[in-house]
Amino acid sequence: MLRNLTLEPSGVVSYLGIVDLPNGTKSEWEVAIPPAVTVAHPWENRAKVLSALGHSRRLKLVRQVLGSSQPTVELNPDGADRSHITTLVRAGWLTRVQGNRYKVPGARTLPLLAIIMAASPE
Repeated sequence: MLRNLTLEPSGVVSYLGIVDLPNGTKSEWEVAIPPAVTVAHPWENRAKVLSALGHSRRLKLVRQVLGSSQPTVELNPDGADRSHITTLVRAGWLTRVQGNRYKVPGARTLPLLAIIMAASPE
């Protein structure tokens, strides 16, 4: 059925979502890209972004921020979490808003959830 909806001969890979987060933020996202386009672009530059999510403590921090009832969350960038927070910020998964307060940028919310869903064993 989906193949009938696309004019692309190689098909299309897409993800979309409409999310109301606990903090009241609403996010909508839709992306549809032919697989040939994705395969043709270099993947190496995505390694930093993906590897930033490859640690259980960093996933816990991102989940803490995304699941909060507050628009921003205070994280302590000192101590054990310092390098984890820095890695997440550099990869674009967290944005420092003010002081030690962080948020997941709106444009990253649904892609983040899609990655987590794709990694699910279910």
